[in-house]
Amino acid sequence: MKVILVLPLLVIIGFILHYTHNQGAGPAEESSCQLVCDNKSGSPSGKTQSPLYDRVLVVPDLHGDYEQGLKTLELLGAVDASGKWVGGRALLVQLGDLSDRGPNTLKLIDFFEDLKVQAEAAGGKVVTLLGNHSHMLARGDYRYFSRVELAALGGGDVQTGLEKLKQLTSPEGKYGALLRRRPVAWISTGSIANRDCSMLLVHAAALPHMVKAAKSWLAHRTLAERGESQERVPYAADQLHPGHHQHEGVHGHDGWAVVNAWNRGMAHAMDPTASPAAHENALKAMLIGQNGPIWSRAYTMLPRQKVCADVAMVCEQMGVSRVIVGHTVQTSGEVSEMCGGKLVMADVALSRAMGSRELGDVMGLECRAEAAHANHSAAELVSGLRSTGSAGAGEGQTASEAVIDQGKLGPGQEQVCRWVSSKEGACRQANERNGVLRVWRMRSGAPVARLLSNPFRQRTSDESGWVSGFMRHF
Repeated sequence: MKVILVLPLLVIIGFILHYTHNQGAGPAEESSCQLVCDNKSGSPSGKTQSPLYDRVLVVPDLHGDYEQGLKTLELLGAVDASGKWVGGRALLVQLGDLSDRGPNTLKLIDFFEDLKVQAEAAGGKVVTLLGNHSHMLARGDYRYFSRVELAALGGGDVQTGLEKLKQLTSPEGKYGALLRRRPVAWISTGSIANRDCSMLLVHAAALPHMVKAAKSWLAHRTLAERGESQERVPYAADQLHPGHHQHEGVHGHDGWAVVNAWNRGMAHAMDPTASPAAHENALKAMLIGQNGPIWSRAYTMLPRQKVCADVAMVCEQMGVSRVIVGHTVQTSGEVSEMCGGKLVMADVALSRAMGSRELGDVMGLECRAEAAHANHSAAELVSGLRSTGSAGAGEGQTASEAVIDQGKLGPGQEQVCRWVSSKEGACRQANERNGVLRVWRMRSGAPVARLLSNPFRQRTSDESGWVSGFMRHF
C-alpha cells in the first residue's frame, strides 16, 4: 500500500525536474540558451564551459530617440561613432520601449535588429525586451507615436503615415512580427561565471505572483503532456524551485523555466491566431495586465519593506542577485537602487522627447567580472596607470591595456578597489574576480562611473559618488 502511495509522488517530482531542466527556448528570434547547449531544447549544458560573454550591458528605455540610443551604446563601448558593433563578446540587453514619443521609433528598431546580426557574428548578443509601449504599438495603440514620424512616414501627410504604420505593425507586417517575438524577460546568469552578474532583466517589474503564475502554467502543461489529472496542479507547482540548483558556481539557471513560460505566454497572448487553453488564459491575463511584467508600478507604489521582501523572494526563486527594470522614470535623473542593491531602476528618461535631457547626456549599465588585487594601494594603482606610456603597450593596445597585461592592474580596478585620490588605503577586495555593476554616464563630454551596491557585501564608506572614467575598458 505504501508503494502505491509513493510511486505517484516520485513520478510527479521526476517529470517536474525533467521539465525545468529541459524547458525549451523562447521565441526563435531570442533563443534562451545562455551556455553552450548539448541539445536542441535550449537548456544549459551541464558541462563546464567558458563564459559565453565577457560582460553584460544594459540600456534603458529610449522612446524613439535614435541619437541618444547611439550615444548610450557608444558610451558603453558597444558601438563606434558610426553605429557599428564593437562590443565583441558582450551581452547587451535593452529594457524595452524603443517606441513612441520620439521621432525615430522605426529607425531605432531597425538599428537594434541590425546590431543583433553584427553582435552574433562577433560572438556577442543583443536582446531587446518587450515594454508596455512596444506592446501598445503591436496592438494598434498609436496615441504616443510621434506625429513628426507619422508625417515623415506618409510623405508629409500624418493620416497617410498612420495608415502605413498600421500595415507595418500588423501581425503580418515587418514591425508587427518583430514586436510579437520580443521576450518579456532575460537572465544574464551564465553570461559571466560570477554570481554578482546574475541578473533578471525585465521592463517593469518581477514579482512573486508572476513567478507563481509561470509555475502553475508549467505544471498544467507538464501534467497535460503526461496525461495526468489537472487536480495535481497545485501540488506540482509547489514542487517547482527554479532557482534551487547549482551550476558552475552560479545557481539559478533553471530560472529560465519561468522566464521561458513568460516569454512563450506573451507570444501566445500577442498571436491573434492562437487559441489558448483555459490555464493559458490566466497566464496571459497576468502578462498583459496592469500588475504584469510590462505594466506594473509596484516598485514605486508599494511600501519599501514590501517591495524589498518581494524582490528578495524573486531573486531567491529565480537564482539571481539582482532585478533590473526600466519603465518607471526616476525623477532624480539618476539610476536608482533599492533593497541593498537587489533592485536597480534604470529608466532615466534618456529620450529628449521626455523633455529633461540634452543630446549626449546619456547613461547605461555595465557588469563584468574583474580582478581585485589586495596588494596594491590606491596611490600605487593611480601612479602605475599614469606612469605607463605607449612604450609599454603592444600593437593596438592603449596604455591602460598594457598595464593590465603586465599584471599591475585589473580592468576597472579603480571601481573594484574604490580608491579615492586623496587617500592611501589599500584595496579592500580579496584577490579574486568580483562581479562589478556600475553606471556609466557622459558628463561634460567625459565618461564617469558610479559603482552600484553589491548584494553580497556591504558598501564601504568611500564607495560612493562618481569616479573619473579615464580608464574604461571595453
